[in-house]
Amino acid sequence: TRFLTSHGYRSHDTSTCGLHVHVNKSYLGETEEKQDEVIDKIYLIMENFRRELIKFARRGSNSYSRFLLEGEDNIKENLSIPSIKDKKNNHDRYMALNITNNATIEFRLFKGTLKYTTIMATLELVDIIVSIAKDKKVNELVGLSWNDMIDYKTTEFLKPYLQERNLVSNKTIEEYSAEYIQLQIEKNRKRIEKIKETNEEVKKEVNSFIDKTKALTEAAGIKIYYSNFEP
Repeated sequence: TRFLTSHGYRSHDTSTCGLHVHVNKSYLGETEEKQDEVIDKIYLIMENFRRELIKFARRGSNSYSRFLLEGEDNIKENLSIPSIKDKKNNHDRYMALNITNNATIEFRLFKGTLKYTTIMATLELVDIIVSIAKDKKVNELVGLSWNDMIDYKTTEFLKPYLQERNLVSNKTIEEYSAEYIQLQIEKNRKRIEKIKETNEEVKKEVNSFIDKTKALTEAAGIKIYYSNFEP
């Protein structure tokens, strides 16, 4: 990295360079079925901690490194392996986690860098994510916090990097689900308020119409009787 920097090469401050990390599929398991199980859990971890990973990676989901579950789906469906299986079968290589290579899976989300310590911190984080996905069952991931994940292995470069970027969080997978529910409650509350406002406008229009009709009928000497009607 010193050699490249001294010769004027750039990485971080460009729009054409990313830091991609490959992991052998053979390392994930002896059979394709076992490898697929581990990949599903890697997706689960990445989608749950998307916000932390985006901050760590120094760039968001873009056309070259999209996350699997778009928008709010990453919160709503993060504990659903079936939803991950369904969506990952319809992706291309330009994903935060690319699984289309024959021999490797590829972490594509990280911004390019020529800083040695950042490269090493990135490798340590990928190693932790893959190790947890290999070692733990799906139900053991529930309740896992970002800090728990970072503490899973002893690292030399990762923790100083996280402290430098203020990337400390105690949120767990369960709490993200709760956050989604809270988000939906707030959205529904706003929707109900809007419906109420609309209903009030409709009521005003109906009452105005009734008043006008009454005036016209009274002028014409016609009586109207209302039964079980509330405008």
